[in-house]
Amino acid sequence: VARRALAFARLGQTEEAKRDLTEFCKFENHPAIRAYVSALVLSYLGHSEEGLKQLDEGVQQHRQDA
Repeated sequence: VARRALAFARLGQTEEAKRDLTEFCKFENHPAIRAYVSALVLSYLGHSEEGLKQLDEGVQQHRQDA
């Protein structure tokens, strides 16, 4: 599902990308992986600042895992 979300995002298909990203985040247990994939999807959709902000917040919250 993560790869499909990334593919949709690269194609500019926002609704499909966000739908698959939401589905992916429901089942991915590792917060760093969720943050990374979310940042990539948002960046591909043209929201790189938001994606990087979320990634940075994730790192701050889970500094011990970074």
